[in-house]
Amino acid sequence: NPNLKYLGNGAFRQTDALQKIENLPNSITYIDEACFRLSNVSMSELPSSLTYLGPDSFRYCPNISFTRIPVNVTTLLSGTFQMCNNILIDTFGRDVTSEVIGAKENNIKIIAGHALSSTTAVTTGSKVTDIYIGNSVKYIGGQAFYEYGSPQGITVHDNSGLITDMNYIEIFGGIRPITRA
Repeated sequence: NPNLKYLGNGAFRQTDALQKIENLPNSITYIDEACFRLSNVSMSELPSSLTYLGPDSFRYCPNISFTRIPVNVTTLLSGTFQMCNNILIDTFGRDVTSEVIGAKENNIKIIAGHALSSTTAVTTGSKVTDIYIGNSVKYIGGQAFYEYGSPQGITVHDNSGLITDMNYIEIFGGIRPITRA
């Protein structure tokens, strides 16, 4: 439906019947809480019209593989992509093992607790080894990246100024080894 704007709370939650979505309509602006949670749906792109992703909207979805968060989505809420296996926010021309969050290209301002925890970021067979936190990010919640990324470890490049020695372990706990660049 080209006029569809809203996907409701739990609309496709725990469904095995829906296996693949080629493209969500570009009219969708809102994906509500737990909309696809625990589903086996395969999807690789979010519509550029999207402005809101609810909490847990894709939690425990092993078959999604997004490569870009639309520019109008400014908040990653609790559990948005928790326990997903193939999430790569964007590389913006960097090495394919880099992830960029909060750069001008994706405009993320808030990364809530557990937004990306226990997520494995993978692209073209490579695990992500670098996370770039851009200066548009104004808040990072506890355990936002808990057990995130790759067993080889992560290097964090923080341009937001939000990551301090005091909160580093709380935000990235469970990642070993972890390096600050």
